[in-house]
Amino acid sequence: MISYWDMVASFILHGVLNDELFFSPGVGNEMLFVFAKVQPFLKEIRERTQSPMAFTNVEKAISKSKSGKARFAMVSKRVEVMRKAQKA
Repeated sequence: MISYWDMVASFILHGVLNDELFFSPGVGNEMLFVFAKVQPFLKEIRERTQSPMAFTNVEKAISKSKSGKARFAMVSKRVEVMRKAQKA
């Protein structure tokens, strides 16, 4: 699944897929959710898998888009609430 989202993110980065379209509500939710789940552990994931470029396309696609950053912030908050609820 990650390779799929990496490919989609590369399309965004190279202008094949419009970032504002992709990050419009209801379109890129899964990629944002997956990245929000792994983002706190990204350094460790990259080290353990010996893949320093893991998730870089996804990370860049989100950070270069105003709507991507805004949507990711919302999704990240939901993921954090879910993490806290699981610990409780």
